[in-house]
Amino acid sequence: MTNQIKDNCKYLGSEYQMPFCLGFPVDNSKIEELSLSDLESIDSNGIYFSTACWRNYIATWEVQGNKLYLVNLEGKYRLVDNEPLFASWYSGIFELPQGDLVDCNVELGFQLSYTKAVKLKFVSGVLVESTLRDVI
Repeated sequence: MTNQIKDNCKYLGSEYQMPFCLGFPVDNSKIEELSLSDLESIDSNGIYFSTACWRNYIATWEVQGNKLYLVNLEGKYRLVDNEPLFASWYSGIFELPQGDLVDCNVELGFQLSYTKAVKLKFVSGVLVESTLRDVI
């Protein structure tokens, strides 16, 4: 399987690649789905139709004031009026890389390993716990 283009997350002034896709409610009134012809007209590089982007979009998330927001959508979906959307639907945990890059595993789709990671735990879009841990 082709390595997929990652979503992004802004946290404490830095931007990271997401370890997985969080997903979002496509039926939300603040999210608009583009028609196939509109998507074709904006995808001059063919990114959103490539095997590296099966979901046909790239999302950018941001933690602002202990809340998780969907701040940008590129590709098949876009945010209406470019207004950030509070991610009240998301409860879960994910980790963002920190520290020095120590490994790049080619066999696992160029998976990068860092010396540290920050674990973020959310309940209904609210950050309830953040922990920095040593990975190596």
